[in-house]
Amino acid sequence: QFRLYSLTKKAPHYSQLAGFSILIITVGAIMMVAHLVQDLQWLKLLNWSFIILGAIYVIGRMIPGKFIDSIYHIGFSAGSMFWTWLVALAFSQAFLNRKLLLRWRIILFGIVIIALYVAYFQAGDWKAGWIPPFVAVATIVGFRYLRPALVLIPFAIVPLYSFAIEIIYTDLYSWITRLEAWKIIIEIVKVNPILGLGFGNYYWITPLFPILGWEVSFNSHNQYVDILAQTGILGLACFLWFFWEIGRLGWRMRNRVPAGFPRAYAYGALGGLAGTLVAAALVDWVLPFVYNLGLNGFRASVIVWIFLGGLVGLNQIYPEDNK
Repeated sequence: QFRLYSLTKKAPHYSQLAGFSILIITVGAIMMVAHLVQDLQWLKLLNWSFIILGAIYVIGRMIPGKFIDSIYHIGFSAGSMFWTWLVALAFSQAFLNRKLLLRWRIILFGIVIIALYVAYFQAGDWKAGWIPPFVAVATIVGFRYLRPALVLIPFAIVPLYSFAIEIIYTDLYSWITRLEAWKIIIEIVKVNPILGLGFGNYYWITPLFPILGWEVSFNSHNQYVDILAQTGILGLACFLWFFWEIGRLGWRMRNRVPAGFPRAYAYGALGGLAGTLVAAALVDWVLPFVYNLGLNGFRASVIVWIFLGGLVGLNQIYPEDNK
């Protein structure tokens, strides 16, 4: 509630509490899953329950009618993290879990194909719906066949660059406004760069800095800029530090845990993590901003923290000293 800019309002207490609660729930989700997953059966139950329920939704999107839409509006949130982690976890099991019967692996591949089809062809304009899942799949394949992937990287740079330019030009106005928003918010944060402006406050300051001539409140539409604005360099450093450490954990585990479900889950978590980091650059999908996705969006974002908690739980089931 410090008045860093004298001509603006401060974020209400309830919105600041909501933003802070998202962080608390995040930490709680990781710790809860890591604590409760004491054996592989619980992690399997968590994984397969999510895939089954997710498959019902994405298959329902292929069927004409209002039934699936009614489920969505009742309390289901098909945000970017839903698509990313459904594809990552289903694909990793289909691709790497050779202990599954062939028919189940084919079904899982089918779920992945349907999910990508729905995300790309039914909602192709929504970049956060299909780019992160594709990144997750590419990461799983690349990490599994690391040496061939490293050899192919130089050949992939030009096509990927051309593809990125094409994506930007299909929605040029959106990208221009985002870049302007990031410049302005970074300028705003200079008043308190180490600790930031507090939860929700920068939204009330933005009208002092017109964006493309408009004096309006706006948010960053970027998780990294959003965290920088609210919690400063220190908060952003902690955010990146966490993902660095959880990524290192998954990297060490990917070939250490037994083949089958455990190894496939570790690769799936790494793929989901890569997709999550990409999605975070598109919108605040990971820790929703209270004036954008908010608590409603966290219904999908909490998926990230649940399954990363599962990765920590998997590490406790197969400790690193038991190689």
